[in-house]
Amino acid sequence: MRSPVVSAEGSIRAVLWAVPTAGEQTVVVQTSYGLVPIGWVQSALRVLDDAPNQREGAPRAWIRFDEQVAEGAKDLRPGEEIVVLTWLHLSPRDELSTHPEDDMSKPLTGVFSTCSPNRPNPIGLHLARIVVSADIGSLWLPAWLP
Repeated sequence: MRSPVVSAEGSIRAVLWAVPTAGEQTVVVQTSYGLVPIGWVQSALRVLDDAPNQREGAPRAWIRFDEQVAEGAKDLRPGEEIVVLTWLHLSPRDELSTHPEDDMSKPLTGVFSTCSPNRPNPIGLHLARIVVSADIGSLWLPAWLP
């Protein structure tokens, strides 16, 4: 049986699915998830085609946190490495196969076996080093680490 779950502010939604298991127990499985942005990345990149391949690194960028969550970043310090999850908002979501590294001589490969940002779940995973913590809620990253 499916039942939607919505937070008080209406921002997170989930669909629960009850799955019967051996021994007549029922396990509830969440089948979809909602995301709430907590900030954004500012960089010189403006056009998707200008974005470098993951192995090439990326330009310097600021991470700006929303005021509601900025306090959570107050203890991050220059020199620390952090993992940043991003929503790749310009990436197509309908690709399931790609030529790795856009090399047409390589066979089509399922996107989940590649680093392609074009995928049904366009979530970016980035390792970065903090250079400056300008004020509460802003971090300066020299570049994403390879």
